[in-house]
Amino acid sequence: SSLLFAPLIVGGRLIGVMSIQSIRAHAYSERERAIFRTLCAYAAIALDNASAYALAEHARQDADLALQKRMEAEAAREVLEAQQALAQARREGEESVAQARQKAAEDTARALEQWQAAQEKLTEAETELAEVQAEAPKRIAEAEQQLAEARLAAAKATPEASDPAPYTH
Repeated sequence: SSLLFAPLIVGGRLIGVMSIQSIRAHAYSERERAIFRTLCAYAAIALDNASAYALAEHARQDADLALQKRMEAEAAREVLEAQQALAQARREGEESVAQARQKAAEDTARALEQWQAAQEKLTEAETELAEVQAEAPKRIAEAEQQLAEARLAAAKATPEASDPAPYTH
């Protein structure tokens, strides 16, 4: 039987191992081994990109949810404070109502400012996500460069030289 194993490496990081097997002895020539190494390089890039995208998407969703909950809680607190102030003013008479309205207006303005600040944070998070997504093509280009260098090194190797990445059994 024949077995080939190759590491899945991206940016010097080992992210996994891929193998193929055959029941025939010496089933894989140098051509098949080179194709296998190329396939492993592309698989490593694809897995790394998928992982990076999933992490970025999860972080964006977490940020959106946290921001939404914070905004809702702050708005509810401001409304409650305004309602309490208005109720107190009604008990104290018309003059106090005007003061309560002023406080409610101030509280509403403060709540609006907090909401605007939260919107700015959301925009920053979206910008950061866009930057991570924009970086993906650069990482692919770097990996393709590494792949081209590995192919060149493999092409220069003598038939007797053993490749340290795949192992044939």
